[in-house]
Amino acid sequence: MDDTPPPPRTVQDEDTIVTPLAPGATLPELSEDVDHIERLTRPGAKYRNMNPFYVLCINYETSPEDMNRRYRRLSIKVHPDKFPGNPKAAAAFEAINEAYKTLKDDEKREYCTAVVARAREKVLAEVKAKKRAAKRDKISIEEDDPKVVERLIEVEVHKIFVEIEQKKLELEEQDVQTTKRKRDQEEQAKVATAKVQAQKEAWENKREDRVSNWRDFKGKASAPAAKRRKFTPKGLRPPPLEDKSNFKHPSAALWNAKRG
Repeated sequence: MDDTPPPPRTVQDEDTIVTPLAPGATLPELSEDVDHIERLTRPGAKYRNMNPFYVLCINYETSPEDMNRRYRRLSIKVHPDKFPGNPKAAAAFEAINEAYKTLKDDEKREYCTAVVARAREKVLAEVKAKKRAAKRDKISIEEDDPKVVERLIEVEVHKIFVEIEQKKLELEEQDVQTTKRKRDQEEQAKVATAKVQAQKEAWENKREDRVSNWRDFKGKASAPAAKRRKFTPKGLRPPPLEDKSNFKHPSAALWNAKRG
């Protein structure tokens, strides 16, 4: 299937009108009098434009043929060549092309249709409960107007698309952080491995020195005892002994004198 958008046709009276194609597309902002350049570029359009049905002003049940016609008409209404002095025209034209490419892809269109169905189911359930309560209280509510309900569905669709986009960004950020953490761990492992390898190489390089030192030590330990001199510090040698064989104590002579 060729996903290339068909080229915008020449401006004709029938192509300058963008009319609602489905009951769900009757909101005021999707009417033919809307400035679609402003609609697709005003503040908050980034999130609203995530809904391709909103961008192309079609209902999720719109046929491919009607979608092609709607794309051509909208392209003419926002084409940059038609508004050379409006810098927003290019952004609006790009938004329309992206929405068209998305819905031309069967798988992506099915996904977007599921989002709309989910939003519709949720809103209709809430409206049903609210109407039941209003009936019990015998009061009227704004949800009695079908247009209000369609507006609520549209808002819920935008909300779901935004939540999906935010979740997608969070997952991408987690992937970035995981990749960064893994890369840091690999770098740390490389540094640790290089350090261990450097230590091994240094140990191997000093092997000869260790062997030589050990051999010198063993050689000194096994030297003959005769060649080793006993070391005795001179300051610790005892004085020579005196010959005291004829020594007489002075007190002995005095004692002999007294006795004589």
